[in-house]
Amino acid sequence: MTNGKGQFRMSDQTRDAEHMRHAIRMARVAREQGNRPYGAVLGAATGELPAEGPNTEQAERDLTGHAETNALRDAYRQFGPERLAGSTIYASGEPCPICSAVVFYSGVSRVVYGASREKVRELVPQTRDNPKLAITCREILATSSRPIEVVGPFLEDEAGQVFVEAG
Repeated sequence: MTNGKGQFRMSDQTRDAEHMRHAIRMARVAREQGNRPYGAVLGAATGELPAEGPNTEQAERDLTGHAETNALRDAYRQFGPERLAGSTIYASGEPCPICSAVVFYSGVSRVVYGASREKVRELVPQTRDNPKLAITCREILATSSRPIEVVGPFLEDEAGQVFVEAG
């Protein structure tokens, strides 16, 4: 597929798969650094990847050190809100309520997530140190005053494998 200028253009599905696999690699980085295995990649509307982030919550003792929040924080600092508008966040696991709110306030217009919250609950039992809120990203973002597309679960078995490996 070309973009009309003779240059190859990835299909949305191919781009989504490539970026999701990058987010899954970031989840492995998080796990290797002693954190819960979550990763995120920000895809700008222009196609490039201006930011990525592993979860750093445990290593940095920061409750907001979630992968999506880290990626969006870095991109916002580097590029400002204009660059985030119309972008897509790729998250290895379904964004939690904190991250869903950050997605809303960042201007991101699309979320693609790998493992659903239900899948993660299946693979990682709830404990005192790993509590779960029973609300989905889709439910939170459906209340948005602007449209935010939510796609997922996407490549759920691949994304879930990181949790199995962490076991």
